[in-house]
Amino acid sequence: MTQSYLEKAAKTPETDSGGLSVHEFMKTLTWQRMSREASRQIGQVTARISRLEGMEAHARTADDRLEKYFPGEQFDRGERVKL
Repeated sequence: MTQSYLEKAAKTPETDSGGLSVHEFMKTLTWQRMSREASRQIGQVTARISRLEGMEAHARTADDRLEKYFPGEQFDRGERVKL
């Protein structure tokens, strides 16, 4: 029996996988490692970009991490938005 073009095009790995696998029920987790200097730079940039995009909660999370890991240091994190 031959398949039409549309029937062949409709088959994708999701629809033609042959059933479920244990991997369908597992959550994939990833993590990264950064140097102390990279964390300092990323935190400062994250705070500034988040504020520019109006995401003050994200900016404050970056502020909190900078204060936790680099206490007493001054950073240019942009102007805080009043909530």
